[in-house]
Amino acid sequence: ARAAAGFPSAGARRRPMEHPRPAPTGAPQRTDVKPTAPQKTIIERLHDSVPVLLPDSKLRNYWDALMFVVIFYNCNLTPVSITAPPAADIFRRLRRVDFAIDVLFLVDTLLGFCCAFHDPHTKELVAQRKGIRDAYLQSARLKLNLLAVSPLLTLPNPLSSLFGGGACKVLFKGSSKRISRKTCLKAARLTRSSRIFLFFAQLEAVRKILEDQKLLVMNGAAFRMLQIIVSLIFMCSFCGGFYFFLACNDPSPDKQPKCGYGTSTTWVGADAVFQSGRTSWDAIIARAFHFCVQTLFTIGYGDSVAPVSEVELKFAVALMLAGAVVYALVIANMTSVLANANVLYARHVDELAAVTQVVDDRDLPEGLRQRIKLEFEYVWAKQFGVPDRHLLRGLPAALRDELAAPVVDHLTKVPFFDPNHRNGSDALARAVARGCKIRVYVPRSTIFAARERRRELVIVRAGAAYVFRDGRRRPSAVLREGDFVGDVQFLFDARHPVSVRTGAQVCEVFVWTPDVLGDEVIREDAAPVRATLEAYQRRLEAWSRGRVDEASLQHARPTLVQQAPSTKRRYQIGTYDHIRGAWEPCLFAAVFFSFLVVPLRSVLYCTDWRSRAFDPTLVIEYALDVVFLMDMYLRLYHMEAPEVYKNSVRFKVDVVANVPYVILAPLLNHPQRYAMLRYPHLLRGFNLKTYLIQIRDYLEVKHSIMIRDKTITIFQRTYETVFLIHGMACFWAILKSHGRDGRTFSSSYVRSVYYALVMSTTVGYGDVAPTTVSETWFAVVAGAVGATCFAGVVANITSFVHSVDISEDNLAHKRCVLKTFCEERNLSPSLKDDVKQYLDYVEHEKGGLDDLKLINQSLSDHTRDDVALYMAHRPILACPVFRGLEGGFIRRITLELVSHFYSRGTQVVRQNQGSDGAFFIACGDVDISIDDDTIAALASPGCVAEGALLSDSNMPYAATCASYCELWFLSRLRFDATLESYPDARAEITKTLPKRVKTYKKRSKRTISRPTGLVVNPVVVSRVAQSRLPRGVVHPDRIFMKAWAFLLLFFVVWNVFWVPFRACFTRGVAFDANLVGLFVVDYLGDAVFLTDIVLRSCCVAFYEGDALITRRRRIWENYASLYRHVFASLPFDVLYFISGKSPLQTLALWRLPKLVRLMDAPALSKRCEDILQESGVRVNKNVVRLGRLVGAVVVTAHLFGSAFYALASLQSDACARYASNDADVYCRTWAMAHPFDQQGFWPPNLLDVRWRSHITFENPLRLNTSTPIAFGAWGARRPHELRLTDTIIRRRYVNALYWGCATITTVGYGDVAPSSLYEVGFAIACIVVAVVVYTLVIANLEDIVANLDVTSTLYALKREKVKQWCLRSSLPGKLSTQVADYYDKLWAQQKGVKGTAVLAMLPENLRSRVALELCGDALRSIPCCRGRALEDLALKLRLDLYAPGSYLFRAGECAARLFVVAAGGVALEDDDGAVLHTIERGLVGEAEFLLRRIHEVACISTDYAQIFDLSYGDLMAVLRFHKKWDEFRAYCVAHENTISGKSVGDGRGIRATDFHVRSAEKRRSRDASGSCVAHPAS
Repeated sequence: ARAAAGFPSAGARRRPMEHPRPAPTGAPQRTDVKPTAPQKTIIERLHDSVPVLLPDSKLRNYWDALMFVVIFYNCNLTPVSITAPPAADIFRRLRRVDFAIDVLFLVDTLLGFCCAFHDPHTKELVAQRKGIRDAYLQSARLKLNLLAVSPLLTLPNPLSSLFGGGACKVLFKGSSKRISRKTCLKAARLTRSSRIFLFFAQLEAVRKILEDQKLLVMNGAAFRMLQIIVSLIFMCSFCGGFYFFLACNDPSPDKQPKCGYGTSTTWVGADAVFQSGRTSWDAIIARAFHFCVQTLFTIGYGDSVAPVSEVELKFAVALMLAGAVVYALVIANMTSVLANANVLYARHVDELAAVTQVVDDRDLPEGLRQRIKLEFEYVWAKQFGVPDRHLLRGLPAALRDELAAPVVDHLTKVPFFDPNHRNGSDALARAVARGCKIRVYVPRSTIFAARERRRELVIVRAGAAYVFRDGRRRPSAVLREGDFVGDVQFLFDARHPVSVRTGAQVCEVFVWTPDVLGDEVIREDAAPVRATLEAYQRRLEAWSRGRVDEASLQHARPTLVQQAPSTKRRYQIGTYDHIRGAWEPCLFAAVFFSFLVVPLRSVLYCTDWRSRAFDPTLVIEYALDVVFLMDMYLRLYHMEAPEVYKNSVRFKVDVVANVPYVILAPLLNHPQRYAMLRYPHLLRGFNLKTYLIQIRDYLEVKHSIMIRDKTITIFQRTYETVFLIHGMACFWAILKSHGRDGRTFSSSYVRSVYYALVMSTTVGYGDVAPTTVSETWFAVVAGAVGATCFAGVVANITSFVHSVDISEDNLAHKRCVLKTFCEERNLSPSLKDDVKQYLDYVEHEKGGLDDLKLINQSLSDHTRDDVALYMAHRPILACPVFRGLEGGFIRRITLELVSHFYSRGTQVVRQNQGSDGAFFIACGDVDISIDDDTIAALASPGCVAEGALLSDSNMPYAATCASYCELWFLSRLRFDATLESYPDARAEITKTLPKRVKTYKKRSKRTISRPTGLVVNPVVVSRVAQSRLPRGVVHPDRIFMKAWAFLLLFFVVWNVFWVPFRACFTRGVAFDANLVGLFVVDYLGDAVFLTDIVLRSCCVAFYEGDALITRRRRIWENYASLYRHVFASLPFDVLYFISGKSPLQTLALWRLPKLVRLMDAPALSKRCEDILQESGVRVNKNVVRLGRLVGAVVVTAHLFGSAFYALASLQSDACARYASNDADVYCRTWAMAHPFDQQGFWPPNLLDVRWRSHITFENPLRLNTSTPIAFGAWGARRPHELRLTDTIIRRRYVNALYWGCATITTVGYGDVAPSSLYEVGFAIACIVVAVVVYTLVIANLEDIVANLDVTSTLYALKREKVKQWCLRSSLPGKLSTQVADYYDKLWAQQKGVKGTAVLAMLPENLRSRVALELCGDALRSIPCCRGRALEDLALKLRLDLYAPGSYLFRAGECAARLFVVAAGGVALEDDDGAVLHTIERGLVGEAEFLLRRIHEVACISTDYAQIFDLSYGDLMAVLRFHKKWDEFRAYCVAHENTISGKSVGDGRGIRATDFHVRSAEKRRSRDASGSCVAHPAS
C-alpha cells in the first residue's frame, strides 16, 4: 500500500528531499520518464496476498489445532493400516481420507512461508516476509513437511494421475516387480507419519485455544503429562503395528498376508480371539494395542497375546525395557503434576505446617496459634501467601521508590513530615518511606497497649483500628485508612496514653521505627516538632470526649475480609449452623450412594436380578432426588449468598443433574437402557470436594477439629479411585454378561472388581483376561486409564508422605557441608565435636528444624516478637532479679536474648572470673559448683550469672553444662542500653542481687551422678537426678526399663511370625517333643505381656512434657492401651486343653488374639532405636528407616500368604465332604489348582497343571469329575502323622508367601492366583492394602535417596544455573572454564556453599568460635578489640573463596574493607604488575583500613584462598555498641606513625616507608607526564 501511494517502504532508508533544478534558459526541455517496476510472478503475488500469521493469532492457533487432529489421526492409523491392511471397501475410504490429509499438509507447507515466529536467540518477533522465508527454507520443519506431502507424487491419487499414477507405479510397472511396488507403496504411505515430530507445536496451539476459551488451564507439568499421554498413544500404534508385522510378515504379493491362524508358531496363530474366527481389522488393532498397553504399563497379563517366536520375544524384551522407563516417567510426571498443581498453595501449606510444628513443640498458647493461622490465611487470601516484604525484596531500588509513592502521601499527613512545616520539601518523607514495614494485625489483636513504651509510628493502610482510653470497654475513636498514631512516642520515646486494638476485621498498617530517621536532629523548638505536639494534644482531647459504637466490635467470629451486609430473611440458615453441619454430610453420602448404585443397576439387569419386578434402590434414589431439589431451594432462598450460588458451577451441575430424565422411560423397552437414564445424576460428583471443604470448615469452627488440606486431597483421590474401579468393574461385568443367562450378581460383580483392581494396580495375574474384541478394546482403554490413575494414587501418597526439604535448610545438607568445612579448615577436635553435638541437638530435639530461622523468615516482625517473647519469657520470669518489674521492660529484655548452644562439659561461667552477661536455660542442664564441688543442678527455667548484668564483678561460682544445652544469652551492654529507657528498673534489680548470691552460697553440697556417653535428650539427666520416686514406682529411663523394651519387641515379633504359621500350615501335624521348646517360648512371652500390663498400669512413671508423673492414679489414666493388651493376654489356650481331643492346629487358632500386640511394634522399635542412640551406638537413620520398610513388607506378605492358604484349606474340607455333588463349587481353590502338594495330600487329578489352561471367567477351574475321586487315599503318610519339620509344611508356606510377595510388590506372575469367589474377595482386599504399602515403600525410598543426594542435588542445580548464565552472557571459553573450576573447588572445600552461608548454619557462639579459631590472631591486632567486642566483631566477618587472579582491592581504591587471609595466598603488586610481597596468612591492608586511606598497591590472590573481610561500618557499629569507638579513634590518631610504619607483610618483605617513597616518586612522574598507565590485568 505504501509503494502504491508513492511512499518509501517502511524498512527503506529515508533520504532528504531533492528539489529539481530549473533548466537553463534556451536549453531544450527534457521529459523525465519513470522506469517501470519489474512485473511480479503469480507465486509472488499469491505470497504477498496472504497476510502474515502472527504466532498468537486466532487463525494460526485454530489452524495448528486442526493440524494436530490430522496428525493424531494419521500417525495412529497409518502404521496399522500398512502392517495390517484392512478390507477393500475400508481401504478405499481410507485412501480418500489420506488424500485429503495430503492436501492439508500441502497447504500447511505453503503457509509456513507466511507464519511469523520468535527468534530463539534474540526472542524478537520476526514478521518480515524475507526473514520468514529465509528462516523457513533453512528449517527442519520444511524438510519434514516436504517428506509428509510426498505421497501426493508417489501414491495413486487424483493429483498423481496427471503424471502417470504415481512414482511407485511408474518405477515398478512389470508384474515381476510387484513385491517391490508393494514395498514402495507402504514406504510412501509411511512418510506421512514424519509429521509426528511437529505435533508438539500443534498441541501447544490446542492448549492456547482451551485457555483462551477458559475451558481448561494447564500449567507446565500438566501440559507435559498431556504430551506423554499423546506420545504413548502414538507409541502403541507404531509398536502394535510392528508387533503384528512380525507375526504376519508374508513376502507374497497378495493383498492379505497369510498369518497362520490356528498355528502355534506366532502370537497371532496362538491367540484365542483369532482362533475363534475373528480376524477382522478391528480385532487385529485391538489385540495389538492390548499387548502394547499391558507391556508399556507393566501390567503383563501373560494371556494369549504373549510373544511366541524368537523375533517376537526379542521385540517384547525391548518393549518391556521401554515400558519400565515409560511407566516410571508417567509416575514421575504425575508426581510433578500434583506438586505443581498449585505451587504457591503447596508452599504456603508447607510453610504453615512447619510453623505449626514449631508452635506445637514450643507449646504456644491457643490465642497466639490462632493469630499465626489467621495471619497466614489473610496473606494467602490477599496475595497468595507471599508477604509484602518478600515481594519487595527482589525489586530494584528505583522501582521500590516508585511503589512507595502512596506511602509518601500517607506519611506527609503526619505533622512532623508535613512539607508545609519543612519549606515545601518532602525529601525527608521520601527518605523515611524506604524504611517502611507493612504489618498485618488479625482480629482482636493489640497494636499498642496503654502505658507501653514503644517507639513506632503507625499509619493505617487498610481496615480499621480502635482507640481505647482509661480501660473503657467501648472505643473512644476509630482509625481508618490514612490515620496515624504513635508519632510523639516515635520521636520522644514516651509512653502511650491509650491502647489501640483491632476489631473483628484484619487491619494492615505501615510501621516505622526510629532508626529510619538516621542523623535527623529533633529539636523541640523546630516547627515540625511544635506542630506534632499541638496535633497530639488535639487528638488526646478528641479521644477523651469521643465514643464509637461499632457493629464490628460485637462478639462475632473474626473474619479476614470485610463482608457486605446481607438482608435478614425469616428462615436464614447460617454457614456454621448445626443444621448445616448435618446437611452437608448427608449430601456427600447421597452422592456417594448414587455413584455406587447407578452403574451397579446396569449389572443387576444383566444377571438374575432382571426377573425381579421391584427394585428397592430406585425408591431410595427418588428420595435422594427430592433431597437435592430441597438443597437447591434452601440455597436459593434460605442460605447465605444466593447470588454467589446462582453464578457458581455448582448451581449449573445441580440443574442438569436434577432434570427428570425418567419421563423418557416409556420410550425404552429394555430395563438396561432404562438404567442409563440415571447416569446424568452422576454429575453431582463434581460437588463432592465442595461438600468436603464445607464439612471441614464446620468442624474447624464449631468443634475445633483441624483437618489438613493434604488429608482432604488424599480422601478425594481415594473416592475418585473407588468410583473408577467400580465403574470399570460394572462395565466389564456387562461385557461378560452380554448374551449369557444364569449369571449370578455376586459372581459377576466380585470377579469384575477383582479384574479391574488387578488391571489398574498393574498386578496383572492373567487369570482373567479379555477373550473378545469388545473386551479387548475395553481392556486397552481401561488398562491405560487405570494404570495412569494408579500412578496418580502413588504420586498423591508420595507427596503426602514425602518430607525431604531440598533446600539449604535441610539438616542432612548442613551436616554434610559442616563436616567437610571442619575437615578442610583443620578445626580443633573440641570445636568439631561441638558442631556435631549441635547438629544432633537440632535433629533430635527440634526435629531437624532451625525454629528461630524459620520464625524469622515466615512470620511478620510483630508476630515474630510475640512468639519469641513467649518462647523465652519463662526463664526471664523465673529469675528473681526481674520479679516485680513492669511488663514493657520485661518485653524489651526478652527480645534482646540471643540463642547460644553449648555442648556437654562446656563451662559457661568460671569461678572468680567476670562474665559478659547472664544465661537463661531454655533446654538442658547446668551444674553450679563452688571449688569444684557441685552444689546445685539447674534446668529450664533457670538462670546463671544474672549478677553480671549490673556489675563487672567476679562470679562466686562456676556453671558447667551437664548435657548439651540451649541457653539464652543477655549481654551486659544490651541490658544497659535497655535500662537507659527504664531508669526505675535499675534500683529495683539492685535490691535483689545480694540476696540471690547469698542463696547460692548457703545451699548444701550434694553429689550428682551423671551417666557416661552422649545424652540425646538434654533433660534426661536432670529428670533422673531430681526425681524422687515414690515407693514401687519405676523410672522410665532406668536400665531395666530399657532392656524391657527390647524383650517386648522380641516377643511381639515372635508371635507375629509363629502364631499365623502354626494356625494356617500345621494341618495334620501331631504333637511331639520338638514342639516343647516352642511352647516354652510362647508361654514365657505370655508371662512377659502380663507383667508389662501390671508395670504400665501402676508402676512405670511417664513424662508429660518435661514433668515426670509419678502418681499412680495418673499412671493408670495414662495407660490408653490397657483394654487392648488385656484382650491380647486372655488365656484362650485353656479351651484347647479342656477339650482334650482338638487338633494341635486349634491351639494356634486360640492364640491368634496375641497378634493384637502388633500395633505396639512401631512404638517399640522407635523406643529401642532411641535407647541405642542414648547409649552411644550411632545407627544410620536411613538404614533404620529402610529396615522398617523391609520389615513391614515381610510382615504384610507373611500375613497375606498365611490367610490365603488358610482360606484354601477351609474350602478343601468342603471339597472332601461334598465333591461327589458340588465339586465344581467347593474344590475350586488356588491350592488345588497349583501342584505343590503332589505327595498325595490332594487328589492327583486335581493337581494337573495343564488344567490351568482351561480357566475361564465363568469357571476358573473346570474339574474333571467323571472319574471317581479317591479322597481317602492320602499317600504314604497320613495327615495326622506329619511333623513340623516336614518338607510339605515348608512347601506350603513358601508357596503362600510367594503369592503374598507377588501381590504386595504388584508383580503378579499369575501362576498362583485366586480361583474361588471367596479367594477373589480376599485378593481384592489384599491388593488394596498392597497398593498402600507399596506406595509407602516408594515414598520412603524416595525420601531416603533424596536425603542422601540433597547436597549434590543443590550443587548440581547451582552449577546448571551458572552454566546457563555463562551461555546467555556469551562469556569466552577461558572465562567459562575458570568459573567452572571455581565451583569445583568450592564443592571440594565446602560442598558448593559460600563460606558466609556455612557459618550462618551455626548459632552465634559457635560461629564466633569458628571465626576466631581461623583468624583470631589477626583480629586481636586491631586496637580496642578484646573480650566480647572481639566475639561480636567475629560475627561481622564474611568468608569467601577467591580464585587465582582475583583482586581483593586495586591501587587507588578507598580502604573500605579489611581482609584476613585464613588459607591460600595473596600477593601485593605495584602499578606495573610487579610482585612486591606475598602473604599466606594474616591481615592485608590494615594500615590503610584503620587510617581511612587510599590503597597504594593492588592485592591479588595467587591461589584459591579462603579470605575473611570486615567492613569499616561493621567495625564502627561494634565499637560504638561496646563504647570503645572514641578510644579507638584516639588510638589511631596517637599511633598513626606506628600504624603507617608497620611492615607491609610479616617482616620478610620491604618496609612500608621504602614502598611509599617509591610509590610517591612514580605518582609524581606520572602526574608530571599527564599520563595514566593502567594495570595489564585490569
